[in-house]
This record gives sequence, C-alpha cells and structure tokens, in this order.
Amino acid sequence: MSDAPPGAAPMPAAAAPVSGGEVAARILADLRARDPAGDRVHIAAAVLFMACLPLAPAPSAIAFAVLATVSAIRAPRTMPAYRVLLRDPVGWLLIAWTALTALSLLWTRNAAQGGAELGAFRMVTTGILLWPLFNRLPLLITAFLAGVLIQNGIQAAQGLGLLERIPGDAHRLRGLVHPIMTGTMCLTAVCWHASAWLHAPGDRRRFIWLAGGALALLGLLLTGSRGPWIAAAVALPLLLATASRRSPLLRRRAVTVAVLGLLLPLVAWPVAGDVLTQRLDLVRQDIARISSGDLSGDIGFRIASWTAGAEILRERPLTGTGAGGFHEAALTTSRGDVIAGMDAHAHSLYVQAAATTGIGGAIIVLALAGTGLVRAWRNRADHLFADGTFAAMVAWWVAAAFDAYQLNGQTLGLGVLLLAAVHPARPLLGGEAGSPAPSAGR
Repeated sequence: MSDAPPGAAPMPAAAAPVSGGEVAARILADLRARDPAGDRVHIAAAVLFMACLPLAPAPSAIAFAVLATVSAIRAPRTMPAYRVLLRDPVGWLLIAWTALTALSLLWTRNAAQGGAELGAFRMVTTGILLWPLFNRLPLLITAFLAGVLIQNGIQAAQGLGLLERIPGDAHRLRGLVHPIMTGTMCLTAVCWHASAWLHAPGDRRRFIWLAGGALALLGLLLTGSRGPWIAAAVALPLLLATASRRSPLLRRRAVTVAVLGLLLPLVAWPVAGDVLTQRLDLVRQDIARISSGDLSGDIGFRIASWTAGAEILRERPLTGTGAGGFHEAALTTSRGDVIAGMDAHAHSLYVQAAATTGIGGAIIVLALAGTGLVRAWRNRADHLFADGTFAAMVAWWVAAAFDAYQLNGQTLGLGVLLLAAVHPARPLLGGEAGSPAPSAGR
C-alpha cells in the first residue's frame, strides 16, 4: 500500500546512478562533437603512436613527439576529460615514481646514466595523451596489433636472411629492438588477439584474430626471450580461464584456443626449433653452472644482480644508489666479480626500483602493480579486447620481474597504457555484436 494521499500524483522513480564510465563517455562524445577536426588529427596521431610503439625507438619517439604536440595544442578543449584523473591514485603514484627518480640524481654517482634512465619516464604521460580518445580504445589497440604484425614481418625477413640477426646470438629473431622488448610486445598482442577471437562474431573476423595471434605467438617464440615466455605461461591460462567463466560458448572457444596454442610450437618446429632448443639448452647449462657455484650464465647473472640489489637495499634503505648508480654500487657487493663488465641495471623492475630509489621506490612499484592487477580483474568487459587487457597486465608485471622495464620508454609506455586502459572511469564502450554484455568485472 502507498502512503501517498488519495489523488496525489505518484512519486517519480529514482534515477539510476550514472557510472564514471558513462560520464566519461558523454564528456568525450561532447568533445568530439565540438572539435571534430581536432579530434581527427588527435586520433590520427594516436593511431600512429600505437602502431610505432612496438617498433624501433626512433619511429616510436617521433610518433610520441607528434602525439604530445597535438595533445598540448588541444589541451584547452580536452581539459574537462582530465578532471576524473585528478583523484586517481595510479596517476599520483606515477608522478611520485618519476619525481623520486629525478630527485635521486642528487645523490647518484653516475648522473649521466641516471639522466638516461630518467629519460624513459617521459612515457608515464602515455595514458594522459591518449585519454581523450579512450572512447575508441579498440581502434588504438588494433593499431598496436598492426605494429606488432610489422615487427613480425621484420622477424620473418631476418629469418630468411634478408636482414641481419643479432651478432653472436643468431638463433634469436629480435625484430627492430631488443628481443626481450619484442617478446613483450608480441605477448601483449597474443593476449589481445586471443581475447578478440574468443568474443568476435562471425567466422571470418575470428579467423583474422586467430591468424594474427598465431603470428604474434610465433614471433614471441622466435625472440628466445624466456622472461616473456614465463609470463605467457602465467597470463594466457588466466585469460582462457577468465573468459570461459562467461558462457558455455566461450568455454568451448577457450578450449579450442588452448589446444591450438599447444599445437603451434609443434607445427612451427621447423621454423622455431633452433631457437627453442638453443634457449632450453642454455637453461640446462646455467642450472649445471649454478649448482657448482658458477653464476656466469644468463640465469646466474640475474641471480647475482638480484643478490647485489638486495645488499644495496640493506646498506641504503632510504635512498638507494640513485638513478644510474646501480652498476657501480653492485661492483662493491659480494657479487661484484660476476657483475663486472655486464649490463648496468638489475634485470628486474622491482630490484632496480628498490636498489636505486630505496624503500620508497619499492613501495610505489608494488602499489602500482597491486592496483593495476586489481583494476584489470575488475575491468568492464565492454569491448573485444577487455579480457586480453587483464592478461596483458598480468604478463607485463610478471615479465618485469626479469628485466628493468622502466629503463626503456617503449616497455614503460606499454605498461602505463595498460594501467590507463583499466581505469575505473574509462569511458564506457558499447561493445560489439557477439561480444559479451558489458559487465563490471569478473
């Protein structure tokens, strides 16, 4: 029974709450309508940047400069889109990480190396530069996948002898960058291709995603990069398990993807067999060396670097060595004899951050990882690549345990892009026919 008096007009129904994603979508749609010419230029610059991100440093840096310039010119118009980011803890964590790294140049013994390391942090602005275009996030991801496909073509040219391979490591096909970077980009592409294949309607479209994913996975294998391989072993099963929970159809498709993924190394053995055999043989050799106390191999060197980083943190828990100071400080540790003459970083994002910026840097990195992974798990499944973004986030943070991703602008830019793509206030997307209904998370 109603408590309203007889003859009174019925009370209006309460308006449904508006989510941050809906608000962001409306703001960006309004910005696009108010400045269509600027929006077209901005999206063109963003597509160029995303396609160049997996490629060589020079085109990536040029594309980044173009995107930054266009974003700065449009800033007076796009400013309303950024208000939601002012309260974002991830953004402030990225600012704090950059500021702490810059501040550490005051006490580093190698300011030149520190300045070079700090230069990569320009890429923490990636999310900001792309944010006004996140209502077309699938287009941006598709551009990235096109860039990875170009990188796979470069790898094929190297395999055919048309381009030079790595001197002294001819088994690995690096593409245009270090094989670890290429492996990371290929793994991210595999995650997004697999997600699109699972959710895309129509056999023809699904075949395109399947073919692209197979090429990216083959490219990952051909890099011989064991860190991304380990990350793939963690992230890809999580992707399939996550997607299979949505419906029986996706469960069947996930099983199909798993079977095809397991068969690919066998089918590709004539092409990738040398790489796989050589890299696995090195693992066995390294394990044999380590068991005898010899840390001269790849795995042993990483263990030595991580041990040195732990010793540095114990000696300088508040400040670390400062950016650029890891190598010189590591030479004075118990593993200095192993580290002498090797790379000047800790071969781990986490160890590098702790050793060079102390406990504060370690806390920032762990907070970014935890927040990013939780947000990726809760990310709305409102576009074809959503499940793949979760898997790519997992893969990035796992692979970063084996290399200092913050020292390279392209890998750092990819990580920041993934953090932005799972922001709770990311513009709500309409999805595509055949994709799952938008949901709040998993």
